[in-house]
Amino acid sequence: MKKSMSILLGFVLIAASIHPAAGMVLYNTAQITTSEECFLYGSPDSFAVSGQKTVWVDYRDPSGTPQLFGVCLDDPNFTEFSIDTNALGTYAVAFSDPFVLYTFTEGYPSPLLLKVADIQVPSAPVLTQITPLINDIYDFDIADNLIVYCGPDSQNEYLYTVLAVDFNDPNNLQHFVIDTAPSDAYISTIALDGPFAVWNEIHREGPSFVKIADLTNPAQPQMASVQLPDGITFDGIEVSENNLAARGSQNWRPCLYAVKNYRSTEEWNILTFWREAGSDEYLVSGPKIDGPIVLWVVTTRAPAAADIGTLQNEPISQLKAAYLLNSSVSVSTLLTASAPDQIFAADISGRQIVWSMGPWEQIELYKGSLELECGDWGYKPGDINKDCLVNLADLACLAQNWLTCTTPDQPDCEFGF
Repeated sequence: MKKSMSILLGFVLIAASIHPAAGMVLYNTAQITTSEECFLYGSPDSFAVSGQKTVWVDYRDPSGTPQLFGVCLDDPNFTEFSIDTNALGTYAVAFSDPFVLYTFTEGYPSPLLLKVADIQVPSAPVLTQITPLINDIYDFDIADNLIVYCGPDSQNEYLYTVLAVDFNDPNNLQHFVIDTAPSDAYISTIALDGPFAVWNEIHREGPSFVKIADLTNPAQPQMASVQLPDGITFDGIEVSENNLAARGSQNWRPCLYAVKNYRSTEEWNILTFWREAGSDEYLVSGPKIDGPIVLWVVTTRAPAAADIGTLQNEPISQLKAAYLLNSSVSVSTLLTASAPDQIFAADISGRQIVWSMGPWEQIELYKGSLELECGDWGYKPGDINKDCLVNLADLACLAQNWLTCTTPDQPDCEFGF
């Protein structure tokens, strides 16, 4: 039996941001994996949402061969469509509608290859195979008609290398080597934000770096790099609309970071919007980002019930979000689900959020629409009445209290009003 929407109705919606009256919430929630045969793994990169479509890696085949399926979120019946029924070696997908990028192999121990599925017509996907220039692909991404991937190059002393593929003409693919890391460094993550590729470079000794390449002309990439502060490393990076979110650590303590306007490499201001809280809260997956909104999943412990008298509390998984401001972060807990069901991962596109949830033996995908409230992204200095508009109403508030003061011990000055 598929889980019913009664599970979703049992969720707790919480609005806990820096503005007490504001909060991002989910509405129009629904289960989107409705096929009885669906067998989703639910890892952070095994599904993705872009525009009004969601795709995922599926293991329903009795042989265990991975397959790719998808649904249209604007289809009220969430009728799934098949993308690739033989995606051996696929463990993750990158999705930029209508292109789905994933790895596959022609059989073990053959090397990993790349494949692109064009699902502009979901019922008739067009598959294109790409032979990469390296055998080991650690991470990859796609945006519009550009592909990037990274990994150690066995043909070049296993130096970690960043490569790009121009996919404008699938019949005439153009391959480019963008960067090669020094022998004492490795690369674990890469992401695309339009023509901008962003990846980490972690050195065995010394500081870590974030590198940025403008690939408007992949044959002549424009490179920049940022040295991270001592003790800070990024091991997972997501970028969108000049916003960066990263999973990393500070002196081995897991953290989530954000950078507004990351392309301005001379003016980086690294914001820490989540830090592991000892035994109280652990990171499950994330971050994922679209525009200024970041998602991540944590697990925490429920308060002990007084009549149980036990210290072993049930874990609760929480899907959280942050709206990135210029100098601070507004954080809201979107929803929580008690054991035995868990939230494993989430992704976002526009105002659509998709997350995986369930017991390990039957993980499903759910979707919800994100609603932002006034104040979630702060207030302009002139917004005196805090209605998210600066207009004559604010001028009236100013005029109403013109020349009043609250300076103590001064004649004709009301203190505390």
